[in-house]
Amino acid sequence: GALGSQYSAKIHYKLDQGNLIWMAHVGVGTTLGTEGGGNLGEATGISFYHKGSACFVQYETEEVTDTAYYYHHVQDHADWTLVVVALEDFKQPTDWGRDVAFKPENGTKISWKIEDRDKTELDFWVDHVRLTGVKFATSAANPILLKNNKANAMIQVKNKMLQLSYTAKEAKP
Repeated sequence: GALGSQYSAKIHYKLDQGNLIWMAHVGVGTTLGTEGGGNLGEATGISFYHKGSACFVQYETEEVTDTAYYYHHVQDHADWTLVVVALEDFKQPTDWGRDVAFKPENGTKISWKIEDRDKTELDFWVDHVRLTGVKFATSAANPILLKNNKANAMIQVKNKMLQLSYTAKEAKP
């Protein structure tokens, strides 16, 4: 993983547009919560390390009910690269979906979506995800385990920032 970590989230994929009307896609994400005493309304942005295919990072909120989530495009990176996205840089699609006000305090999920019409086989990696600006009451010694998460993700607080750690066995560097 990034920064020498033992694990990271990885998607190895080959998308086929076929007869789909919408763009073929694959993704990964994690739910947000305030079990550690944090206030999502204090969030200023998201930072993470990324390697591989271009993607869209999405900040999903309760107000969006038609999947027209607020998103930010991330270019492809050949090597691990730190990506920092301020919340004001997220936008909704302009060609479809219902326009709703962006309310980060009602965040439900952070996700990454890869869209492609090509049949090329590619990889996508993400590691060291942080929700910046939110202060949590928990400490690194007392992490919050995510519920119903098949990737065995764990939330810890480091330097007063939320950090997600993935321990999926198949996603080694």
